[in-house]
Amino acid sequence: MVNWDGKYSTADGLLYGDKPSGIIDLATDRFPDRLGHILCLGDGEGRQSRALAERGFNVTAIDFSEVATNRARQQDQKRGLTVNRLIGNAAQPPEPEMVIDSCFLCFLHFSVAERQACFRWLKQALPLGGLLFLEGFGPDQPQHRAKYMSGGPEQADLLYDTTILKDELSEFTVHHQFCAEVILDDRPGHQGLAQITQMICEKVR
Repeated sequence: MVNWDGKYSTADGLLYGDKPSGIIDLATDRFPDRLGHILCLGDGEGRQSRALAERGFNVTAIDFSEVATNRARQQDQKRGLTVNRLIGNAAQPPEPEMVIDSCFLCFLHFSVAERQACFRWLKQALPLGGLLFLEGFGPDQPQHRAKYMSGGPEQADLLYDTTILKDELSEFTVHHQFCAEVILDDRPGHQGLAQITQMICEKVR
């Protein structure tokens, strides 16, 4: 298991930078009136939730790392942003006291059991019509990692395979699906040519 507090503590500045993932622009361009109260799971140092808050959205963020969460809070304070930040396990999120309307999972690579537990929770937490946005490394990323040093996990079961994800999210309709090579420039954490998967899903039952 990755020691995330240690990994963030040794980084010079923000480990993955401050530029949000591509799914953020896609979501806010296509579904601005449907995002409502947003939950960002595995939000790290806050680059996703901060971008959403800067665009005026109401955001709650959860991450496992206390170090990353404290850095995110520092960045929020510098920019005058309000994000409700919680320290917790994305595979076992707390029952939200407020209604959530959409959720973002960006580069959150956890085991099959943890991912499926998270999805079971989301199926209960999201309302009908609620939106789930996914972005992460695709199934061929280990080859890109070895050749281009662009990051991501080596284990195949931690990667975002659209066929597997659609099966696990059978209660959702897929509005957008993308798996292709892109060049990442996310500070030292993600750099170079990588295979990225994106999905936008709507809960329909």
